[in-house]
Amino acid sequence: MLLDLMMPQVSGFDIMDILKKETDTFSLMRILVLTADITPESKKKALSGGASDFLTKPFDLTEVDLRIKNLLYTVYLMSQLTNQNTILEEKVKERTLELEKNLAAIELQNKALREISWIQSHVVRAPLARMMGAIALLEIKDDTGVSQEEIMEIVITSANEIDKTVREISAKSAEANIH
Repeated sequence: MLLDLMMPQVSGFDIMDILKKETDTFSLMRILVLTADITPESKKKALSGGASDFLTKPFDLTEVDLRIKNLLYTVYLMSQLTNQNTILEEKVKERTLELEKNLAAIELQNKALREISWIQSHVVRAPLARMMGAIALLEIKDDTGVSQEEIMEIVITSANEIDKTVREISAKSAEANIH
């Protein structure tokens, strides 16, 4: 925007104050002040009030043209930056959702692993201990008061319990997608 500070009804400062209230528009806007007011106070007030550049009259048209091009290029770069930020924000949202999904899957797997660990340390050990005790009875040569058939029944029952438990562990692993 080209703006003169000294206009008949509204000053350039007033225009900048009005534009500041439109924050979305004003944040991307570049204002080139063209004025006959050469006082340092006006220059300081204009630049601190939102002007991007300041030229005093009489001015060189080539310089005005170059400054306008520079300001337009600045607007273009700011627009590109805003677009890039929007793209990055969207990518961050997508990645966050993906990470949350992966975290939920990991938590499910951890729960299954804890259950499997408990099964292995508690459920498998009891039939295994019975099997080991029965096998130890088979090794004893003297009369223990337990027939060989009873011992074999204990071993077979315990082996079947272990087999069932191992199948349950495999099912839990598959349920949690653990390979």
